[in-house]
Amino acid sequence: MVNTGTKLFAGVDIGATSVKIGNVAADGIIIYRVQQKLNPAELEPHDIVQFTSSLLTKLLTRMELRAQDLAGVGVGCPGVVLPGGVLHAAANFPSWSGVPLQRLLSDLIGIPVKVCNDADAAIMAEQWVGAAHGVKSFLMLILGTGVGFGVVDEGRLVRGGSNAIEGGHMIVERNGRQCGCSQRGCIEAYTSASALLREAREQLNSGVESALSSYPRDQMSVKLIFEQAAAGDKLCERLMNEVWL
Repeated sequence: MVNTGTKLFAGVDIGATSVKIGNVAADGIIIYRVQQKLNPAELEPHDIVQFTSSLLTKLLTRMELRAQDLAGVGVGCPGVVLPGGVLHAAANFPSWSGVPLQRLLSDLIGIPVKVCNDADAAIMAEQWVGAAHGVKSFLMLILGTGVGFGVVDEGRLVRGGSNAIEGGHMIVERNGRQCGCSQRGCIEAYTSASALLREAREQLNSGVESALSSYPRDQMSVKLIFEQAAAGDKLCERLMNEVWL
């Protein structure tokens, strides 16, 4: 049971490249937030759970709070999340399968934790206090390291059978690009941030001229591609048009 005697919650976004945590009031207002990049060499379940717990402790310390001062923690993560907060599979964490993320986090933090798919969490937040407040039926598209879809029909979140709303893994090109989910031709393999970066590196490696060539490959970012496209770099403009937009 959530402690209804307090009015503060923590919202956690576990992404493929970073973890973000916000201290949230009962009206949905984010009071304080922290973000920290993940170490690509430490992406196993134990690593992420410890990392998330440590980052939450850092946030609470800055606010002079304890975990027990929170009513609960909500966690959004990529992939297929089963009842009970079990992460069944995630393209961005290919080694994860059947991970009881909700239980692991709750046991470590010591307060109630609820884990759900990150797109579902985002669409519920928009329905609660965001742009979709008061809207009965809508669809939300989330573009990031991966691609997420969320659907609300007549006020209710639609998850679909057999993960039908995992829109990022709908196949749009038969025998197309390899996706992290093991399929080929998924939307995510063409329109996500990871797809944009992958295509940029492939173009540079093939000898295409670009301002990106002056940057180390491991320092390339979507932000950099955006900036160079705005500055008129032809490759970056093409990438934005073909891959992102």
